[in-house]
Amino acid sequence: MLRGQLSSFSQVAMEGWAFVQCTACSEAVVGAFRERGWGLVRAALDSPRHLEELTGLAELHAAAAKLGEADDSSDGEDVREGGAGGEGRGKGNREDVGAGEGEGGEGGEEEDEDWTEL
Repeated sequence: MLRGQLSSFSQVAMEGWAFVQCTACSEAVVGAFRERGWGLVRAALDSPRHLEELTGLAELHAAAAKLGEADDSSDGEDVREGGAGGEGRGKGNREDVGAGEGEGGEGGEEEDEDWTEL
């Protein structure tokens, strides 16, 4: 793949590996296209989920959703265990982030200034 950068008037040739469930270049799609030709394209146009089912991407989405549901249910248990008033996991995390920063006059505003210069 070629990617162009207008800001520097440059081009970069990028190289990568095919994702096993890629709906464009995976072995399952390429093999099915070689077998069925434009019939595969028609099937993909008729059913938006056809390629996802062919490559196993639909199964990957289902597994991720299942894990997400399990994670959501465990989050609810953590909140209940945290005590009354909705205290629990996640409360106070903002203060914990960077707790060691700012000691000795370091960090703080300097980091914010550097970030805005990006």
